[in-house]
Amino acid sequence: MVKIYFEIMSFNDIIGQELAKDILRKDIGKERVSSSYLFVGPKGVGKKLTAISLAKALNCFKGGVDSCDECANCRLIDKGNFPDCITVSPDEKGSIKIEMIREIKQTVSLRTMGRRVIIIEDADTMTEEAQNAFLKTLEEPPLDTTIILTSSKPKHLFQTIISRCKLVKFRRLSNSEVKKLLETRKVKNAELLANLSGGSMERALSLLESGARKIAFKFANLTVRKRLFIVGNLRTTPIEEFLDSLYIFYGDMLAKHFGLQVRNTDLEIVDKELSCIFSGMNIIRRAVLALNHNVNSDNILYYLAYNLPEMG
Repeated sequence: MVKIYFEIMSFNDIIGQELAKDILRKDIGKERVSSSYLFVGPKGVGKKLTAISLAKALNCFKGGVDSCDECANCRLIDKGNFPDCITVSPDEKGSIKIEMIREIKQTVSLRTMGRRVIIIEDADTMTEEAQNAFLKTLEEPPLDTTIILTSSKPKHLFQTIISRCKLVKFRRLSNSEVKKLLETRKVKNAELLANLSGGSMERALSLLESGARKIAFKFANLTVRKRLFIVGNLRTTPIEEFLDSLYIFYGDMLAKHFGLQVRNTDLEIVDKELSCIFSGMNIIRRAVLALNHNVNSDNILYYLAYNLPEMG
């Protein structure tokens, strides 16, 4: 997955998510900051940035409901050097193990000078063991600590964990918001990437770097025999982006058939029969379902190669 590096900012600088930011500002203003939050929403829409901004606001020397971005604490958090702001992310295998949770439990037992903030990124990747261990920390939260969970798949979290957190929902960004973010970072084809992003800045940049979109377009236009021949070369392509790109490509064919605007404006979209389009879309949906049930990605690629209708 592509790592996105942004300059850490205050609430005021984060584009979109006004409802989420208002909830957090009110909590700070009324001195009712929760001991645990669950930030829920799609990937790449600002959940982690908002969590870090909350950590800054809670530890800013100037006080108030937002950070100043100038004091020593704000600068230390920006650089990732503030001892009381800790981020836990999935390991290289994509999961948060019980050992990481044990480290959190040990950390919250230590004294803190300010408000300790622990951010657990992609909390839904916690193993069952880890979730069981984490529950004990949520049941007896320290008074000087706020734990923030971020998740795009909350259904994978124990209901007992969800019920002990204050839920803050994050929406997909609008195309114009994604475009604005891309343009501030001088990304080429900002409008095209925004239209294909599905409201996720992470997806927009991932499409830019991985090339999955054009690979998927080429794959769909090959014969079955040629697809089967190149499957091995697709293993380095992120499977989720590949499937998303395939589905958008078939959606563009549907739009083309009815004379509507396509999203892949730089690709030559052909007008195909509806039976061909709907067949392809159903096959891709089944592939996505298989991926969600942890079917091996190689098997999914072979399934697509063999079953997608030929364009010729």
